[in-house]
Amino acid sequence: MPNNTPDVSSELALFNFEGSEKKMEICFVPEDGTHVSEIPWDAGMRTYRRQHWDEVVGLLNGCILLEDVEEHYDVYLISESSLFVYKDRVVILTCGTTTLLKTLSEILGSAERVGLKVSYFQYSRKNFLFPEEQVYPHSSFDQEVQYMSQIFEDGRPHVFGPLTTDHWCVFVADRIERGVGKETVDKEQTLNVYMYDIDAEVAQLFMRADPLIIPSILAP
Repeated sequence: MPNNTPDVSSELALFNFEGSEKKMEICFVPEDGTHVSEIPWDAGMRTYRRQHWDEVVGLLNGCILLEDVEEHYDVYLISESSLFVYKDRVVILTCGTTTLLKTLSEILGSAERVGLKVSYFQYSRKNFLFPEEQVYPHSSFDQEVQYMSQIFEDGRPHVFGPLTTDHWCVFVADRIERGVGKETVDKEQTLNVYMYDIDAEVAQLFMRADPLIIPSILAP
């Protein structure tokens, strides 16, 4: 029986692709002090529709491929990963050599225009596989920290793991009001699972060339 499995090892050797995702999550609260639960489901950051987010994604050198409107959030499949827009938060993930942090000022300005302010900001990523191919402001974690610190003076950088091997870079600006009489209770937990150095043929189990794969990502 002939082997129809494509020989991808030689093709993959022709270029470097940065698979380590940059992730940015921004949580907002109303500037007037009302609780986020009082924001209508289609208001806040969901006031903005695809045309606006097309412009935002363009700042990171990406484009929106598909969109889907769910009950509690809008999801956009972008050329380098995903964008999730809730009424009170924005989560965006990109890989490759995208300039994710260049979207930050525009997103914050968009929030201000609908009466929201930042309560929590987090940027995180694994150390890059090909750091020399990244461009400003992602040429190094020091450069990223310098860029974000100009916007979040109260932000703090952290590195988890040994600097000489795999490690995780995180920058956090936490403005959540906690304490007696506050409704905020920290319940969220995040688990990141990364797979790399996978055999080229095994990796094909996680890939499809069928053009219907993109719509299927957003299918229920």
